[in-house]
Amino acid sequence: MEEEEQRRWNSWDDYMREWCRREDFANALPGLLGGEDPAFQRYIERVIAEESSGSGTPTA
Repeated sequence: MEEEEQRRWNSWDDYMREWCRREDFANALPGLLGGEDPAFQRYIERVIAEESSGSGTPTA
């Protein structure tokens, strides 16, 4: 990725991780992922696992 693309991705990743730390969102997510791209499903499930275990990306 180019620098600008990486910066944008990092912002989205922070935002997704913030949502995935919310218990209500994490609980609703399986029903929300139906029909999504399989690679995105795997990614967001990994984010949920990381954030629930406390090994996610630290926020400033």
